[in-house]
Amino acid sequence: MALENLFAAELSKTKLRSEPCNRLARLCSTPSPDCIHHAVKTCNRLITPTDRLPVSNVDVNRGRLLLTLVLATTLCDAAPRCPDPRLRLAIIGGDTITGSVLIHKKPLKFAQVRLYFSSGTAAWSGRTDKNGSFAINKMLPGVYRLEVSGWGTTLVQLKPELNKGPFGQTPAWNLMLIDNACVAVTEILN
Repeated sequence: MALENLFAAELSKTKLRSEPCNRLARLCSTPSPDCIHHAVKTCNRLITPTDRLPVSNVDVNRGRLLLTLVLATTLCDAAPRCPDPRLRLAIIGGDTITGSVLIHKKPLKFAQVRLYFSSGTAAWSGRTDKNGSFAINKMLPGVYRLEVSGWGTTLVQLKPELNKGPFGQTPAWNLMLIDNACVAVTEILN
C-alpha cells in the first residue's frame, strides 16, 4: 500500500494526468516486478478514461506522412549541388557511359547507380565496383539523369556528332564524379 500511496502522490503532482504509466515505474529504487506492477496498477486506477487521449490510426498515419514530408524536404534541400554550373552536366559522344565516383579523393565502392531516360523511366541500374567505377553500354543518343547513391545526380547527354576526333580518331569518354555532385569529363583520343 505504501508504494501505491507514493505513486498516487507523484501522479497528482503532474499537470498532465495522462502521462505514461511507466514514468511512475521509474520511481522504484529497485525495479522489481512487484514495484512496476504497483506503479502501473496505481496509474491505471487514477487516470480516468477521459484523461487518456484517444489516438486513431488516421492520426498516426497523418503524423507519419507529415514527418516523411518534412524529412524529404530537408533531404532535398540538403542534397549536394555542384557550385560550378559548368560541372553539373556532362556532354559526351559514343554510346557508353563510363565513370568513376570519388568522395574525398576515395572511391565510392559498391554504390547504387541508376540511369533514367528524360521521361523519368529507368534505363539502367547497377553498382560501382571496388574502385568506384561503372560502365553503361549501348545507350541511344539523348539526355539522361545519372543518380549515384551517396554522391548525387547529374545530367549526361550523349551526342553522336562528338564520336569523331579531329583526325578521324574515335574518342573514349570517361566521367569523373567528384565531391559536391560535380562531374568532370575526360576525352581520350587513340
